[in-house]
Amino acid sequence: MFAFCASARLRADGPWAQPPVSLVALFAAIMLCPATIYLYLTHADWAWLYLIDPRRVPRLFAIPAAAAGAGALFAGYYGMGRLLHARVAQRIVLAILGGGALVCALLAILARGRLLTYGSLDAFRAGTAVSLFAVRLGYVLVALLAGLGAAAAYVAVELLRDGRRATARLP
Repeated sequence: MFAFCASARLRADGPWAQPPVSLVALFAAIMLCPATIYLYLTHADWAWLYLIDPRRVPRLFAIPAAAAGAGALFAGYYGMGRLLHARVAQRIVLAILGGGALVCALLAILARGRLLTYGSLDAFRAGTAVSLFAVRLGYVLVALLAGLGAAAAYVAVELLRDGRRATARLP
């Protein structure tokens, strides 16, 4: 999404154009990584979606988990930036964005039983885990997603503004 918002600048200057890459890096550093680390350290069972026993994984794994989230953000940004710089048709770019959103929605639907449940791995396996909104994490996630959404919207608006400035300087 960030690359699409910065498409005017990326078409003109490539995927490493400034300030878009800096804005994406700041979003990752200030919002995404701390949120990932918080969720991993305080709600490890839920963060692993009850697939892995977090007691067997060192707590220090929060750092590679946050790096993986930031890496995925940058990989998507860079890949889309390359497509935009190569002047790939707008409909193809929109199809890729829509496909990514569809995959994320499908994964969320398939994992809803795990996403909307809270408890330890043992409680989940025993069927005694509670609803996500019966505990504080449900409300924390609402606030966290609202904050991440607001920050992402701000970055998107700034990228769009920068794109207008980039097209204004073109002959």
